[in-house]
Amino acid sequence: MGFCLGGGLAFLTACKLSDEIAAASPFYGMVLDEWIDAVKDIQVPVYLFHGGVDPFIPLERIKQVESRFQELGKEYNLKVYPDADHGFFCHERSSYNRLADEDAWRELTKFFHSHLKEAV
Repeated sequence: MGFCLGGGLAFLTACKLSDEIAAASPFYGMVLDEWIDAVKDIQVPVYLFHGGVDPFIPLERIKQVESRFQELGKEYNLKVYPDADHGFFCHERSSYNRLADEDAWRELTKFFHSHLKEAV
């Protein structure tokens, strides 16, 4: 899992190192064009979290990523918090969104509990 740059790297890790991990969860990570193509190589479940008013990752890009997962039949979840900004999970930022943070944490722990438990 990762946030911002780390979120992008978590996404890239799922694309390039699926045989080394059990699941991935990028939070508001940038996704480059070539990474959208690389979704074809993902072999693990992915849970993506995004803010609906994130100025760095527009909804159009999020929809492109989701379309690619759907087109390829990949296992994924996507949660977009309509009123959350970039960095909504970090309580030290002005963009912190408590409701999105709490919901994302619940979703993330259920996701990892399910998929990491299976991998052990």
